[in-house]
Amino acid sequence: MLAKREIPSNVINYEMCKSCTSPCCGHTPCEYLPSDFDDLTIDNVEQLIINNLAIIDEGYLSSDKSKMFYYLRMRTNRENLNSMDISNKNDIYLSKEGRKGACLYYKASEKYYYGIEYAKYDGKMLLSLSELELLKLFRSKLEREKTIKSVKVCIEEYLAARKERAWGGCLLTEDQRPGGGLFIVPDLKSDGTQSCKILEQYSYNGWDMPENQEVLKRILDKNGILKK
Repeated sequence: MLAKREIPSNVINYEMCKSCTSPCCGHTPCEYLPSDFDDLTIDNVEQLIINNLAIIDEGYLSSDKSKMFYYLRMRTNRENLNSMDISNKNDIYLSKEGRKGACLYYKASEKYYYGIEYAKYDGKMLLSLSELELLKLFRSKLEREKTIKSVKVCIEEYLAARKERAWGGCLLTEDQRPGGGLFIVPDLKSDGTQSCKILEQYSYNGWDMPENQEVLKRILDKNGILKK
């Protein structure tokens, strides 16, 4: 559905993104670029929308904040077609005010398990502890669960949770990601501030171009939700 894209090496830096305390995915879903498509057609865009991968939203020109245009982006967790009442077509195709938030395909990592820091305790570290040390470590878990479990069971449950919850990031592969997120060069300053920028060669053909606006407007008009 998306074009086969060459991914520059300077946009991939997992360690830097992992250390970022405010990943964009948590509040601003990636924007698709017109160049993400081999052929930007109504059918191709609609397939992404009905497959729960995209939604049309409204933006404003940086050069003129009074001029609105439509663009295509990933859906947020508030726009999940699998958990929404979609009797109204607006909910499928056009974003509503107040539904901005974390990307539907962003998985936030967890830091603690009943007060135990995932980063500090892996399987090897747990095996190095005595039974008394392990009982102290899992005391909070056992007290909150109000149950009696062996140390072995506690370790198994902890490691299973660690495998599932301790990691975070995009649930999509690079080939599936929108260009607005894929072609961003990560840049995290020493003070923790972000200065990430999209590569210029991928932003030359924006959604505000008349031919690209026409595709999105025709989709909205076709479904009776184009703003006049």
